[in-house]
Amino acid sequence: ERVKELYDFNLPEKSYLHGRIDGNLEDENVKLSGVLQSNLFVLQIKEALVSIFTEDWSATYDLDVKDMRTLSKNKLTGPLDFKGHLKGVGKRVKGIAKSNSLQGDLDFSVYQDAKITIKDIALENLMSLLKQHNYVNGQLNGNVVLRWFPKETVVYDLRIDKGVLTSQAIQKMNSYKIPENNSISFKSKGKIINKKLTSSATVKSTLADVKFSSLNYDLEKKVLASNYDLLVHDVHMFISKAKVAKGTPVKANGKLTFKEKLNISGVLKGMGKKVAFSHDSKTLKFDASQLLVEKLLPLMGEPAYVKGTMDCLLYTSPSPRDKIHDLVIR
Repeated sequence: ERVKELYDFNLPEKSYLHGRIDGNLEDENVKLSGVLQSNLFVLQIKEALVSIFTEDWSATYDLDVKDMRTLSKNKLTGPLDFKGHLKGVGKRVKGIAKSNSLQGDLDFSVYQDAKITIKDIALENLMSLLKQHNYVNGQLNGNVVLRWFPKETVVYDLRIDKGVLTSQAIQKMNSYKIPENNSISFKSKGKIINKKLTSSATVKSTLADVKFSSLNYDLEKKVLASNYDLLVHDVHMFISKAKVAKGTPVKANGKLTFKEKLNISGVLKGMGKKVAFSHDSKTLKFDASQLLVEKLLPLMGEPAYVKGTMDCLLYTSPSPRDKIHDLVIR
């Protein structure tokens, strides 16, 4: 009940905590060591030194959490462990942490803000901890800064190195079959203020490169909006019947939004004077001016037996009779 009152946290019934801390006076320091054990975690403190005359202190520690579900109010799952060293002066703290469960390291410092450097965290382990699907394997690196004043703010600069798309998970999600031998990298910088994310991000992969130059996401309302630039390296990856040379690229740019469903609009490059498209998860619409027929036909799996341009307005929708709204060929 006391924990609930102070921290708004419900401990499991029959929770326990016991342990022992031993201390010895050595010159100007108190040397401490001991173990705290509960049904939720085990914390070992080794070689801790606390100065009698100054605010200096240091400690080597080993923390092992059996399952993060209880401690995170079911936002995380699975085990989490850290071992490393802490050094402080009063409330100023610096430390290092190595995690076997995440297969990586953290460097951090805490005073008026918290600064964390992430080193080679296994992305698949992190996604499992966050209860997310594992579509990408790789290593997460970068920096995160947490500030409390004047507003609660998170500033980050993160990247994924040595990334590989998990082909089976991708195929299960959207039926696209991608090569098992592939690569992907990711870079993003941004900040979170008042539960609103503003950032930029770049994805480079075997399949495509995407740049999100202005990405905004409301974490409470779950509303996303961003500009994008897309380069598909080989159209065959997405249109298997296309009769174009292997390695034929497709370029597009535009805007995307997400609020319960994804809406994407943009312009295809190199297909004509202007080839605009939009998709709202139900209706796909093309509005083309001087569309190059010899480039369109191969994408449809037909030989380029006609050359010329056409203007057209075409859309598909759930109603079969609305397949083609307007079509003019010149």
